[in-house]
Amino acid sequence: MTRRMNQIWRDGVLVETTTFDVTWEEVRNERMQYLKQSDALMLVDRFNSLTSEQQNELTLYRQALRDVTNQETANEAYDAIPDMPEWLNNILSK
Repeated sequence: MTRRMNQIWRDGVLVETTTFDVTWEEVRNERMQYLKQSDALMLVDRFNSLTSEQQNELTLYRQALRDVTNQETANEAYDAIPDMPEWLNNILSK
């Protein structure tokens, strides 16, 4: 699945889908944004308040974010940015 997709809908019908290219700077900026959003949960008191499943998911999510720059191209890296776990998104949107 590509994250680099624009979709145009008219009257509930998909009429056009296009993809766009990104730069390494855009990839790094997006990755840093997601890492910064979850930084506070890595503090010992906050991390210890999570369930062991959430701790594991958070650790894997953050590692996957760091690993996106291992891709060959910026487009592949951008597409490899993982989705944020739903529970984390719920915490951060409060």
